[in-house]
Amino acid sequence: LELQKSIVDHSILYAKKGGKIIYSTCTIRKEENEEMCKYIEDNYPVKLVEMKQILPENNSIDGFFYGKFIRNMD
Repeated sequence: LELQKSIVDHSILYAKKGGKIIYSTCTIRKEENEEMCKYIEDNYPVKLVEMKQILPENNSIDGFFYGKFIRNMD
């Protein structure tokens, strides 16, 4: 998780106010997905607007996850 946090910590600085941020992984691990979205919301001026987990057994694709955030205007 330290690698994911480092990537987020550096890249989120480039998001403009009102801009969209997508956090996405190719895993179904709660620690790397839901818990990282909570980390992002707790540490940055963003609002989580959508979160989706795709499970491999429900589709003919690998599992993946994404969280969509909007950076606050202030």
